[in-house]
Amino acid sequence: MCNKVFSKDIETTKELVITPGAPIEKVAKTIPAVTEGPLYEKGAAFAKEIEEQFVSDFEKPGDKMAHVSTFLVVGDTVYMTYYANTKEPSEDPKNQTARLVYAPVDDIENKTFLDLQTTGDVVGDKVIDMVYDTILMQKDEDTLFILWTARTTEENYYRFYCPFTISTKTLGKVGVNRFKVGETVNDFSVSGIRSALAENDIPCKKMYSDIGIMQKLSCRMENGVPYYYSGTYSGDFTAIIKSADLITWEYVSQPDYINDSKWENATFVLGDKVYYFVRQQDTNKCGFLTAYDLKNGTWDTPVEVEDCQSRGDFILYQGRLFLFHAPTDREHIGILEVDPKDISNTKVVLQAKMHSSCFYPFIQYYQDGELAMSYTVARQHIRHSVTAFHATLPCQQQRIHAGVVGKAGGLHHAAGVQHHDDPLKSCGYLLQQGALGIGKVEIALLEDLPGKDHRPLIRPLMGFDGIEIGKAIPVFAGKTAVGDDGGI
Repeated sequence: MCNKVFSKDIETTKELVITPGAPIEKVAKTIPAVTEGPLYEKGAAFAKEIEEQFVSDFEKPGDKMAHVSTFLVVGDTVYMTYYANTKEPSEDPKNQTARLVYAPVDDIENKTFLDLQTTGDVVGDKVIDMVYDTILMQKDEDTLFILWTARTTEENYYRFYCPFTISTKTLGKVGVNRFKVGETVNDFSVSGIRSALAENDIPCKKMYSDIGIMQKLSCRMENGVPYYYSGTYSGDFTAIIKSADLITWEYVSQPDYINDSKWENATFVLGDKVYYFVRQQDTNKCGFLTAYDLKNGTWDTPVEVEDCQSRGDFILYQGRLFLFHAPTDREHIGILEVDPKDISNTKVVLQAKMHSSCFYPFIQYYQDGELAMSYTVARQHIRHSVTAFHATLPCQQQRIHAGVVGKAGGLHHAAGVQHHDDPLKSCGYLLQQGALGIGKVEIALLEDLPGKDHRPLIRPLMGFDGIEIGKAIPVFAGKTAVGDDGGI
C-alpha cells in the first residue's frame, strides 16, 4: 500500500530537446532601478511602515536557519510555511525540514509548529535525503495543502503535498503531486517532467538541482471549472502550470524566445492572459516581465526589469496588478504597476531600501482589506508585517463585471466573464477566504470608499446562507460585514 505513493514514469523513445539560454535580443523597454527622487522617497515611507507594522517572527526557537515563506489568513488564524535547518546555520537541504506554523491573529505568539518532512524520513519505498522550498495553498473551506520539494536517495527530486484539515487542525497523508502534459501524466519529479515533455515533443531549457512550484495562485474559469495558475521551475527551465485540484498540475507554456531565465517565475492570470516575471542568470542585470495569451498561444515582447535576481510576486489590489521584486539587492523592494493592456506601459510605484534584509517577499491579503507581507531576514527569521499599501496609491475607480467565485490558495476570485477589451473585467477582483462561498456575484463598483478601507461592493445574483438576493454586501479581505441595512 505505501509503495503506491510513487508511480513509474511513462516510457518514451523520444529524446528531450534542450533549448539554449542567452540574453534576450529584443525587448519592449528596460525599467531601471530607482536610487533617488520621489519614488525612492515614497519607498522610504514604505520601509518604515513595514518595520513599524511588524506582527511576529515565525521561525521556531532553536532553528539555525529558515527561508522561503508563504502565509494565509483563514478566519481568525494565520498559517505560515517555510523550511528550516535545525542542525546548523546554513541553507543546506541535507539538514532541512518542511514546516507549517499557525497562530490566532489576536494571540500571535501562541504558535503551533508542525514538521511535515525532514531528511531521513521514509515515504513509500523511498528515503528522503534533501528538503527544499515549502509553500501553502488552500483547496477548500476546510483544507489547506502544504507542498514542498524533496530529493530521494535515488537522486530524483519530487514535489510532495500534505493536506491539513482546518476544523480539526490535523495533517493527512503525504502524497506526490502529478505533472501532466497532453495526455501524459507522471509524478511531479525531474524525471517525470523530462519524460512527459519529451513524449509530447516539447523542448525545454536545461534542468538541474531541485524543482519548484510558486506559491501565488490566480484563477480562471475554463469550461465551468476553476483552474488555478502558478509557475514551475528547475534550473533554467521555467513554465506556466495550472491545476483544478492542487494535486495534478498541467503544463501550459514557456517563453518561446531565447532568454536567460533561471529559477523562480511569478505568474498571475487575468482574463485570457498570464502575466509572468522571472529572474535570470546571475550575470544578467535584469529579470523580465512578459505575458502569455491563452487564446492565441503567443507571448508578449518582454520588458526587462533591473533586478538582483531574486523572487518576484504579483498581487491584484484595488483592481490593479502589481509586481513586487528586488531591484538592487535583497535589502531593497521595488513595486511596479503592470498595465494589463500593454506591459510596455508598466511603471515604477516605489523602490525601497528596507531596514533589514528582505528575501523573497510574499504579499497576501490580511485583515480589513489590507495587505501583509512575509519575508526572510538574513535566513534567520520568517518575518510577518502588515502594510497599508493603499496609502501609496492614488484614488482610482475601476468597474469590474460579473463572474463566478472560485477559491484556492486562500483566495476567492470573481472570474468567468470574458471581456476581451479589458483583462481586468475578465477575471474580477481578488477576495480572500471567508467570503460568500462558490456562486455567482456581480461586482458592481470597485472604488475608494472614504474611511472604509477601499472595500468593493458586490451584489449576489443567487442566494447564499444569511444573505438576501439583491442586497449590496460590503466585503473586506473577503469577509462579509452585513448589517441590518446591508451596510457596515
